[in-house]
Amino acid sequence: MQSSAHRKEISINFVNLNGEGWELYNLAQDPTELNNLAEANSERLRELLASYEEWKLGIGG
Repeated sequence: MQSSAHRKEISINFVNLNGEGWELYNLAQDPTELNNLAEANSERLRELLASYEEWKLGIGG
């Protein structure tokens, strides 16, 4: 399973492989999504996940 969301230059991705979880990328600085910023920016990731969950609930997901 894979999910993703984008807000401006930020991308969050969920990859369910071997217990992996959410990843966070700055697309302006890393368009090929090689540098996962999730651990270093956990607060930003939490904010984006809250927005993602709100959006998902709004569409009946």
